[in-house]
Amino acid sequence: MAQLVDDYEVNKPLIEILAVSIERWEDQAAEFSDFNAAVAETDRGIAVLKTLMGRCASCILRKPPAVFAIFWVFMERMVT
Repeated sequence: MAQLVDDYEVNKPLIEILAVSIERWEDQAAEFSDFNAAVAETDRGIAVLKTLMGRCASCILRKPPAVFAIFWVFMERMVT
């Protein structure tokens, strides 16, 4: 797949076909049934905020503590 992405414009039709096939397999495969059920029950807004909080935390921790505190209060209000 990495080789296909290296020359994206030339391989775009093949990448799109593969993406659709992979998505269909992930949606229908027995191996993913428990995971898919858990994802379906998850509030997507909360999941996105938690992901952003986790990814941003390392960047924010390099800033002064006041910036981190303001960010945390803002994110907590968004979640609740």
